[in-house]
Amino acid sequence: MKRFRLLFLGALLFFLFPGGAWAEPNISAKTAVVIDGYTGEMLWGKDADKFRAPASTIKMLTALIAMEQLDLKEQVTIGKKAHQTYVGQTIGLTQGDVVTVEDLLEAALLWSANDAAVALGEHMAKTPELFAFMMNYKAWALGAFRSRFVNPNGYSDPLQYSTAYDLALISRAAMENSFIRNTVCKQNAKITWLNKNKTKEVANTNQLLELYPYANGIKTGTTSAAGGCLVGSALQNDRWLITAVLGSSRRYADTIALFDYGMKNFSQVGIVKERAYTAINVTKGEVERVALLPEENIYLTVPNDKFSEVKIEASMPSSVSAPVKKGQVLGNVTVYYENRVINRTDLVAADNVKRKSIFF
Repeated sequence: MKRFRLLFLGALLFFLFPGGAWAEPNISAKTAVVIDGYTGEMLWGKDADKFRAPASTIKMLTALIAMEQLDLKEQVTIGKKAHQTYVGQTIGLTQGDVVTVEDLLEAALLWSANDAAVALGEHMAKTPELFAFMMNYKAWALGAFRSRFVNPNGYSDPLQYSTAYDLALISRAAMENSFIRNTVCKQNAKITWLNKNKTKEVANTNQLLELYPYANGIKTGTTSAAGGCLVGSALQNDRWLITAVLGSSRRYADTIALFDYGMKNFSQVGIVKERAYTAINVTKGEVERVALLPEENIYLTVPNDKFSEVKIEASMPSSVSAPVKKGQVLGNVTVYYENRVINRTDLVAADNVKRKSIFF
């Protein structure tokens, strides 16, 4: 096997934002964080592990559990607890109403409808209180260890708290679900009552989608105890950042400052399994070369001034003899940072290559 030791150059899928280091973001939020969406690495934080009331940002966790437990077209008969939920944003659900899971999720995620979130929790666990056990279990499974939830919609309660970092982790997991990801970037949706001749248009409360060109979510939250809250997401040139600001007097400006800081001050190494890493020669094959794909994704985000510490070591033969089977392991690639192995993945053949037929 021939070994190649390479600096990870532009052709090998890294994204470097020049211009030098910026000053740390000046934000109004009591607590805040910006993480890499692909890796979960914290890039910057302000009291990111400090307990705060999370307000409606926890609806992301309610939605994530619903997507794991329910079918989108499943019909939900509205129960007593949802009927009794009337403070803050609601869509006016009454006991006995019938609405699909999909519509309840859109109402909760876009309009931040408290009664819709409670209806989902009540449907899954009979009571919102029992649903809170599911929320806590899921949060802990995601690594959000400094959170405790007691209701599905975010009403303030002295026993309910989270952190900026935990909420960013939870929202990162939620954004990996395609329905949630596609919903939180929508401007509006129509909610339909199946047992009534009734519909309601709901708009997205998240103005970040209009204020920042690369924003694709995620969720607002506001209560007197929590202040202004926002978990944001932005995707720019394959860079994905997630932010959380809690207790903010200018949550959109704070969030944009965090996005700018993360995009300008950090570079990303991306070895992506859907993209060819390289290609090698095929001897005696019907084609002369075969592309090699990483078997797994490797992402690493580092400060710009530390980018020289990133090294890539690829190990593969200079050629392979046909036949070659799609998925056949033909090498591997390892990412190092500061002389430490960060991750390694195999390189596999992207296609089958038949042996060339020779006739005399």
